[in-house]
Amino acid sequence: MLGKLFTGKNNNELPAVPTGFQLEQERGLRLSGHYPARQSWRHLSHHVSRYPHDLRAHTQRILLAREETLRDQLEGSLLDLLLALGSAGRQLRQQLLDATLDSLPEHSRQRFTDWMTAEEKPALEAEWFSGSVLARGQPTRHLKLVRQQRTRPDSSYASVLEEARASLDYGQIELAQQLLERE
Repeated sequence: MLGKLFTGKNNNELPAVPTGFQLEQERGLRLSGHYPARQSWRHLSHHVSRYPHDLRAHTQRILLAREETLRDQLEGSLLDLLLALGSAGRQLRQQLLDATLDSLPEHSRQRFTDWMTAEEKPALEAEWFSGSVLARGQPTRHLKLVRQQRTRPDSSYASVLEEARASLDYGQIELAQQLLERE
C-alpha cells in the first residue's frame, strides 16, 4: 500500500502527495452545531491565546467568525492568524482570505488583502481589531506608565548618604545607587 505513494524507482524519494488542501471540505475543521457560535468562538479564542501557533484553531476560529453573529470578531481573528504566521503560510493566508473576503467590512478588505498577500512580514505591532487576542495595539513594547516621585525635596537632606539611605528605605534602590555613584 505504501509502495503506491512512491512514484520513482528509488525509495529514497518523497511520496507524491498533494501539498494543498481545501479548507471548506475538511471535516476536522467543522465544529459541532450543538453549542452556540459565540461560546465556541470564545473557547477557540482562549485556545489561540494559549497556543498561538495552533493553525487548526486559528482556521476554525476564522471560519466560525464568518457567521452573521460573529462578523464583528472576524477582523481580530484574521489579525491573530497574521501575527502567528508572520511571513510564513502564504497559501493558508490566501485560502482564508478568499473564504472570508465577502464577510469582511468594506473598510478592511483592502488592508487585509495587502497584509495577507504580502511577501514579507507586515508590520502589525500597532494594529488591533475587536476579537484579537494576540495583538497588543501599541507600537512600543515597554511603556512606562508610573514614575516614582520624591517625597521630600533634595534640600531637606543633610548629606547624600542620608538621601541614599532614605531612598533605600522606600525601596528605590536604583535611585540610591545613582546618588552614590554621582558623589
